Amino acid sequence: MQRVYLIFDYFKEAFHINRNNKRIYLPQILFIVIKALIILVGSIYVSNWLKTNSFYMLNEKEVFDFLISNLVNFLLIGITYLLVFIALESGLYYMYKACVFGKGLVKGDFLKGVKKYFFKFLLINLLIAISTVIIFPIAFLFGILTLFVGFIIVGIIFMIADIFVNFWKISLVVNDSGIFTAFKDSISFLKRCFLPVVFIQIIYLAFSGISRLSSSFSFRSNIDDFINISRNFNHNLMSYFNIDFINRMIRIVMSVIIPVITISTIVSSLIVMVFKVFFSLSLFVAYKHNFNTGNTTNREGYNDVVV
Repeated sequence: MQRVYLIFDYFKEAFHINRNNKRIYLPQILFIVIKALIILVGSIYVSNWLKTNSFYMLNEKEVFDFLISNLVNFLLIGITYLLVFIALESGLYYMYKACVFGKGLVKGDFLKGVKKYFFKFLLINLLIAISTVIIFPIAFLFGILTLFVGFIIVGIIFMIADIFVNFWKISLVVNDSGIFTAFKDSISFLKRCFLPVVFIQIIYLAFSGISRLSSSFSFRSNIDDFINISRNFNHNLMSYFNIDFINRMIRIVMSVIIPVITISTIVSSLIVMVFKVFFSLSLFVAYKHNFNTGNTTNREGYNDVVV
């Protein structure tokens, strides 16, 4: 348990590093702006489509036809979003390395990280995606056969896998190693430090999960309220107003909901960003010190950071 207590020292060090390197937030703020614009443009596009259709007269076939006719656009947006996210992640990991193992951030660190690690991170994510596609049906079947108890076990396994992936990428960036060398190093690290690392992950999930769930419930609540109000409006007032009037009212409601959803996305993303940066720095600090309980040399011969 003594190694678990070191986590709080690492949190303290990560806090000071975070405070002294606020430029680490700039790429993520830009990414949040991009995400908000995607939501805003997508919402406006769907809203404009609804203007040419009677919202309450839509059936499953019309919605399905709309999705199919825009499938290529949706795929292009999704792929672009993923590539931008991987570029952001690769640049940020290099910035984390500069903050924890170096003397702080300098101009051009983010782009340098993107150039060095983008394709390696892309390959890692492809390997993870392929593994997930293979494992998910087996895990789902296991959960069904065990009367849903297996889903808890599967959830724990995926949480451990997420921890492993984090240190896989950390090892790759810190040591400038290849993908498979970093893979072996991350396995070795987790064997030695499994319990304290899991403890860090649990704390992170507890903090960030609250903000994610609250934003999700808020989003769902806005949509559900809109649907319920709209349906009640339709059923109760159809006999008093014509469909054109109802559709105009729907568009007015949507013009309010779209910016609300966009703003709530920005706010929740900013909250999650703060937690993500702090705990990512904490993982880098933990990897640096290797959870040593004595005054031993850090990984790769780096000196302790005095805070």
